[in-house]
Amino acid sequence: MRNINPNGRMYAARNPGQNAAWGRPGNWGKPNGPGYYYQPAPRQEAPVQPDSEPPAPELDTDQNGQLCPSPCCPPPQCCIPGPLPPCNRPVPLSDRVPTPTVEEQIVILAETETAAAPEDCQPPLAGAAELVETAELTESVQGQTKELIEEIDIQMEEQPPETALCPAEQPYEPLPQRTPAPACQHIAQYITDNQGALVQNDDHSLTVGESGPMLMKDAYYFEKMAHFDREKIPERVVHANGAGAFGSFQVTNPMGDYTMAEVFGQQGKVTPVFVRFSTVAGHKGSADTVRDPRGFAVKFYTEQGNLDIVGINFPVFFVQDAVKFPDLLHALKPAPDTGVKNQVRWWDYYSQTPEATNMVTYYYSDQGTMKSYRKMDGFGVDTFVWVNGQGQRFYVRYHFRSRQGVETIDRQEAAYLAGVAPDIAKLDLYQTLEQGQTAVWDFAVQLMPICDGETLAFDPLDVTKLWPEDQFPLQKVGELTLNRNPENVFCQVEQAAFCPANLVPGIEFSDDKLLNGRIFAYGDAQRYRIGANFAQLPVNQPREPADNYQQDGAMRLSCRKGTVNYYPSSCTLGCGPQQKPQRPPYTAQYSMGRQMRSPIRKMDDFTQAGQRFRQMSQLEQEHLADNIAADLYPAPDYVVEKCVEYFSKACPQWGEMVETLVANYRRARQEQ
Repeated sequence: MRNINPNGRMYAARNPGQNAAWGRPGNWGKPNGPGYYYQPAPRQEAPVQPDSEPPAPELDTDQNGQLCPSPCCPPPQCCIPGPLPPCNRPVPLSDRVPTPTVEEQIVILAETETAAAPEDCQPPLAGAAELVETAELTESVQGQTKELIEEIDIQMEEQPPETALCPAEQPYEPLPQRTPAPACQHIAQYITDNQGALVQNDDHSLTVGESGPMLMKDAYYFEKMAHFDREKIPERVVHANGAGAFGSFQVTNPMGDYTMAEVFGQQGKVTPVFVRFSTVAGHKGSADTVRDPRGFAVKFYTEQGNLDIVGINFPVFFVQDAVKFPDLLHALKPAPDTGVKNQVRWWDYYSQTPEATNMVTYYYSDQGTMKSYRKMDGFGVDTFVWVNGQGQRFYVRYHFRSRQGVETIDRQEAAYLAGVAPDIAKLDLYQTLEQGQTAVWDFAVQLMPICDGETLAFDPLDVTKLWPEDQFPLQKVGELTLNRNPENVFCQVEQAAFCPANLVPGIEFSDDKLLNGRIFAYGDAQRYRIGANFAQLPVNQPREPADNYQQDGAMRLSCRKGTVNYYPSSCTLGCGPQQKPQRPPYTAQYSMGRQMRSPIRKMDDFTQAGQRFRQMSQLEQEHLADNIAADLYPAPDYVVEKCVEYFSKACPQWGEMVETLVANYRRARQEQ
């Protein structure tokens, strides 16, 4: 009688009157796992008395008299009670162990007879001499089943297991991670968190899948970002140097088919706004013209609450993941040892961050040096989600196009103005509005059905990439007009607090990794910089007063009367604001995946950068290459070579131009 267990191995059936021996070669699996085999052990059968009942079959028991499990679920040694492997899960072929030969069994059992073991913990084993007597029978059984076992092995290779693995056990092939620079690969000094624990990954935040939403359980990200928010007091850690103005937004093309947000839904609707312009890395009092992205933040005071669009004057950004943001700003800001800004530090950072290549084509073009906030465009950069009344969702990106045109200056003029008129952009805006003139931008959006994002060659949530306007054309929504200067710069400009988390019904967050991080970072920075009650300051107050059970904190301006400061309550001791009944439940797009720290799947750092370079005029190409080379040439050779490599991957001509100019700058430096 042949028996095959669920793992594809044969075992001999027990015969009445026989006990069993569990054998295990020394290099087989763990005690509770696969790797045990069942071998019947010959034993003297009890004589059967005439006219009596046949004896009951003997069963395997441990030293405590507990029954051992059936051969399909082998027990640990000595039948010690413990967890057993499930019998209905096939074992992969790579984990199976072949049946030992007769000679191997003799050696194993002979060694077992002489091995020291507790008398009460050793299952009865057949002697080597007895096994020799039955060797021919055992060999015959093995020969008869050899072909059957091979056939089963082939079938199991060709057919997947009937019992599918649960999602938590599915194999996962991680995407390639960044390779450290050669000089860093021999350093045995590793990044830890503030408690001294090794950091698993400092390049990527913890998300659901490669492109899914960021998780609140990413304790390292929150520690890193919260500390970054508090690096400087009381000045803003970024966007410290800036100017602002009040105005209005008027809808010219209602977008009710795409979003329930009332601010964009009615023809001619006017909403008051406040806009703050700034440099990103510059400190308070730094020159307006230095090379830097410019902040472009808009606060809409809507009837549904405040809506903030917090962008810059470029349509893309340096990094894809918010966990990299503190390091990026550290590279752009003054060095900690000298207190002086050194662009070589930025190029060193970029040499390990090729995803910033597209941003370099903007940052180091003449758009990186400007003298007027009125004459620049603004971009939301991040991808949000618009939801209409039918529950349809669309990815959306925001654009502000200047009616005054875009005016740039070269780096030589920027350096000159930084010396003679460092506040030229602030003065230009203030004087224009003071003279009764206005500054106007067309507000437009790009919309993308969410399912269309899967068909693109790049990830639409990647902030280092543009959405091609021929595929996703701009749709004008309305006009943004600035017409009034602030009355007090500190109260209305410096205390203005923006955060991408400030949304209204009809607008939601996407899984954009940079946006997911900014949701926390901006609000946290304002609570630290201004205080927990920053939203009560006049410039930050919503049109409809906030009404909730938050209380106390420094500089609290409003307070609730009565004894009830909690929700829910029975309203017998007093009654405060209640949750509005019959509100539609919140639902968002479906997210599923492993929790991981991973780059995005569609990584392409160079295609769009190359396309932009080739679309530039010859003069623009020359200025871009020269601006880069003027800052890059003092860098170490390795850094220069990596940067030129990235430029060449985007466009060979770009790499050649920069390489030639770097050599020229170095030669000129040596001749001085």
